[in-house]
Amino acid sequence: MDLCMTDVAGPFTMDINGCRYIITFRDHTSTYTYCALMATRHKVPDKIMAWVLHLKNTVGQTPLYIRCDNAAEYVGGLKERLDEVGTVLAPISPYHPDQNGEAEQANRTFGNMARTMLHEIFPEYQSLTVKEPLARLEVEGALDKEPNRLELDALVCQIKLVLGGEPTKELADAKLKAIADLPTNPEHQLPNTIKSALSGVDLLNWQEAAEYELKKFESLGVWEPVRPYKGVKALGARWVFTIKRLPDGSIDKFRARYVAKGFKQVMGTDCNKTYAPTASLNTLRMLLSIAQTKQYPTASFNISLAYLYSPIEEEVYVQPPVEIMPKWKGKIMRLKKAMYGTRQVARCWWKFFSRTMMKLGFTASELEPLLYYCKRGEDFVVIWLHVDDGFAMGSTQHVLDNLHAAIASEMEVKWSSRVEKLVRINIKNLPGSIELNQTQLTDQIIKTYLRTCYPRRLTLPETALETHEQTAVEPTAYRSTLGSLMYLCSGTRPDLSYSVNLLARYSANPLESHWEALDILVGYLKRTRSLGLVLKGGNGLLRLWSDANWGGEHERSTSGYLIKHCGNSIAWGSRRQTVVALSTCAAEYITLSKGSQQLAQLHNLLIDIDQVIPQEIYCNNKAAILIAGDNASKKKTRYLSPVFDWWSDRHCPTEAPAGGSDRPVRSVPGTGRTGPAGTGQTNLSDQLALASVGQCPSDHRSNTAVRAPLEQPCLTG
Repeated sequence: MDLCMTDVAGPFTMDINGCRYIITFRDHTSTYTYCALMATRHKVPDKIMAWVLHLKNTVGQTPLYIRCDNAAEYVGGLKERLDEVGTVLAPISPYHPDQNGEAEQANRTFGNMARTMLHEIFPEYQSLTVKEPLARLEVEGALDKEPNRLELDALVCQIKLVLGGEPTKELADAKLKAIADLPTNPEHQLPNTIKSALSGVDLLNWQEAAEYELKKFESLGVWEPVRPYKGVKALGARWVFTIKRLPDGSIDKFRARYVAKGFKQVMGTDCNKTYAPTASLNTLRMLLSIAQTKQYPTASFNISLAYLYSPIEEEVYVQPPVEIMPKWKGKIMRLKKAMYGTRQVARCWWKFFSRTMMKLGFTASELEPLLYYCKRGEDFVVIWLHVDDGFAMGSTQHVLDNLHAAIASEMEVKWSSRVEKLVRINIKNLPGSIELNQTQLTDQIIKTYLRTCYPRRLTLPETALETHEQTAVEPTAYRSTLGSLMYLCSGTRPDLSYSVNLLARYSANPLESHWEALDILVGYLKRTRSLGLVLKGGNGLLRLWSDANWGGEHERSTSGYLIKHCGNSIAWGSRRQTVVALSTCAAEYITLSKGSQQLAQLHNLLIDIDQVIPQEIYCNNKAAILIAGDNASKKKTRYLSPVFDWWSDRHCPTEAPAGGSDRPVRSVPGTGRTGPAGTGQTNLSDQLALASVGQCPSDHRSNTAVRAPLEQPCLTG
């Protein structure tokens, strides 16, 4: 009882006793909370003194300190009355309600509790129809005469009566009217603890998922129980519950993961190396393009409980889940395999899967460690892996069937010959094409966005966005939205690349102007939510388009590039340049260098999997083309670092090699000017191959037209 907090909530709608306010009392140590109703705020001193007297009579002591805000009802006369009983009134600092956060949260908790019980105060029929039951209807007004029986019968015949307790079709199909305009809970709310999971409406599903998880722990030999001994520190652990859904949004299964609190591990003690590579979406799109162009069979797979197959080198102990397995109470678990949550688990899984693939005869690419390939004569198979989700492409269906059997002999795998979803990207196979979209992620971004936005074109403010030394406006929410948009534009929406990259520059201190620009971007996303990438078969070329503006914030230009494989967009990017370009030639030359680096990586990956095709690089600046082809003086770019010249001899030879495997840099037909970027006819947005995968405005291409300053071609500045 050293410290207690109090706060007043209201005014609310007056109840039957004339009360409009609620005062909350909360003990900091025990979290015991008490509330009382009041008609006016002037009753606060009386309520507090009554509460202090109640504590004295029940627990035998009074609070030492009572924390409150600086409202008039607290500071006027209450201090003297509390001094008489030995309690000190401790008001918080002005304009700092966070210092009284426990009482504020208690008010919110009481409000949520009341709202969730509102439907219980009405009869079932009334809660569904918001109509008064007929039994409670009374005749209003004076009765001058007896009502005519015929008139009354005619009136009654027009009323639908619900008889009996069983619902009728009309009642079951009736639209539910909300008691109040309050947000509703999701269909299946994810529990935060095992206790809440086993006490909710989905307790059977969560219990089955948790038991399945622990059975896999035992069958795979993940851990063994040992007696705790001196000097051993066991990591804590918790349950993490998720619901996996199918591409149509329906529930696939309930999943429970027992996760260690790896953030408590000490580097060098119970973990050493933690690095693990990640797969590239550019490579995935390139493989899909190859499969579509050459009609190779494909498959997707998922390794069940992938991390639990990985041996762990360090000695790590964790606390057991005694809520599910009481027999382990008083023991700790020594890990023999990597467990979810440990810092080295991703590296252990990568090393284990690589060893397994090598045992099966595969080779890992040096450029993409999670790309594995195997070639035997005319047959070949390629595997792309992202954590536990994988994509396989083979020369024949028989090769993929053999791969399925080989992987299934090593670990439990879910295999599908129809690729429908990978890394939250929906893949729809159509005659002659493949559609990639992320409509579920798009809908989630729109639904969780905090501000009101309307479908609109991407016409962001023409004035330059700047950062000032002002208080940031909701920086966490700003960064959260941009993080989701970044994954969206890196997956299937290249038209968002430039805008997202630009707004991300201000994520450290977003102001209202940046929020307004983000409103426009989310509004554009709402208008074009059904856009996605379409991959079709085309000519066998690997092409790079590059473009850049000149100048910008801090006098640095913005680069943009797009790479297409056989006419399909597979890689793109938009970045602000790291150096100041003194001319449009230099800006375009830097962009050529950056884009060709990505082109070289994809070209080398094609060499690894024996799918080499000719290359072409397009630029709309004549001076940059001549310098890149070693056909002009480099005076204009002499001040640049030599790192930008590395690719000239490799991708831009003065003479094309035999066989035409590499093509020199060329200008776009009808262009080749030396003016600023964007003056030529190159428009990267025209090369994006975006198409609607559902209902979408037919003029969506106009959204990617060249506009200043934020709506330059969508991948450029």
